[in-house]
Amino acid sequence: MKKLLALLVLLTTLPVCAQIEFEKGYYITETNDKVTGYIKNLDWRFNPESFVFSSTLNGEEKELSINTVKEFGIDGISKYVKYSGTIDMSTRTIQNMDHNSQPVLVDRTVFLKVLTEGEATLYYFLDKNAESFFFSKGSGAIEELVFKEYVDDSQNLRQNNAFRNQLYRNLKSSQITLKKIKGTDYKKKELIEIFELYNNSNEATEKGKKKTSYKKKNSSEFTFLLNVRPGAMYSSFSTEREGQNSLPEVDFESKIGPRLGVELEFVLPFNKNKWSIIVEPTYQFYKDEQTITYYGSSTMVTEYEMELDYASIELPVGIRYYSFLSDKTQLFYNAVFTVDLALKNELTYGGGFNYANGDSLNTSTGTNVGLGVGVRFNNRHSLEINYKGGRELLGEFPSLNGKFSSISLIYGYNIFSSSRK
Repeated sequence: MKKLLALLVLLTTLPVCAQIEFEKGYYITETNDKVTGYIKNLDWRFNPESFVFSSTLNGEEKELSINTVKEFGIDGISKYVKYSGTIDMSTRTIQNMDHNSQPVLVDRTVFLKVLTEGEATLYYFLDKNAESFFFSKGSGAIEELVFKEYVDDSQNLRQNNAFRNQLYRNLKSSQITLKKIKGTDYKKKELIEIFELYNNSNEATEKGKKKTSYKKKNSSEFTFLLNVRPGAMYSSFSTEREGQNSLPEVDFESKIGPRLGVELEFVLPFNKNKWSIIVEPTYQFYKDEQTITYYGSSTMVTEYEMELDYASIELPVGIRYYSFLSDKTQLFYNAVFTVDLALKNELTYGGGFNYANGDSLNTSTGTNVGLGVGVRFNNRHSLEINYKGGRELLGEFPSLNGKFSSISLIYGYNIFSSSRK
């Protein structure tokens, strides 16, 4: 088992050279020079302050920052524009909201993400402390769309929806009415719809400005996957005594048995859908009996029977990282923390050592961590090698430790996907 574990650790640390990370793009300098090449597409969750650029796919990489670049983009995927001005930094946490309806403006220099552009352009900003939308019209300056939640003196939640007045003043057209704007919330999907309606209206198209929307190739929402995962589990159990008057140490036989899990996977909507959260309730069991020879003295030799009967529902919770080899094939790596819900956990032993013949220990089980590496193909099937080790099975027995570990070979089949293409 130690050799298998070493192989698993090696596989989880290997770099995946086949993974495509650079895509065609460009940047514009502060002196308005446009440079084309390749940009490392990290599918940023938060607006970046820098990016990695290479003139060719195998060329030298260099990091460029907001200090020297006024715009950059990845062809057909994303575009970022430098903005220097005020941003509302009001808290979005109800417990920390103030009683002021006006935004808390702070001077910042950031890259704004272009969501859709044309005669009217919608921008987006997100970091750990703020989420805001901005807009510009024609050749005009970029302005923030004002929205703030606050509490009144009675601790009731209120909203400053000044962004609706801004939309009505600037985007009023044959397709965008006051009723339409009043029904628009400060949300990405609804604001994109308003701006695309305006850019497709007669009032905007007659001005002849090119229209472009930047939409992710993968889903921008949380994707939910439900996978059935049967497999074979190679398990081992051993005991280690503490003190003089306890049961003897035993290495039980390593055994291969079935396991069955149902995995819930939540793919996160950033970093090109490479990260996910996984939860997999899994049924597994182990049973073995050993004969122990005890040498009490040079003349007293006694044999005892010891049996472990163990079954449980494991509940591993963790993270998964995907390395995309192609649109239909991905390598993945797991790290999980497992809580064990024992259905049965009995250690039965013969007489001796101050215990009566046929006594058994019913004890609690512990937690452990696990690592896994696998391949997913055709966006439906997967194979994985998974290791979990060091789980204590004799948690309430003071003079005996019992460690349970396993290596599993798992086949996965996706039976439901909310949005994966």
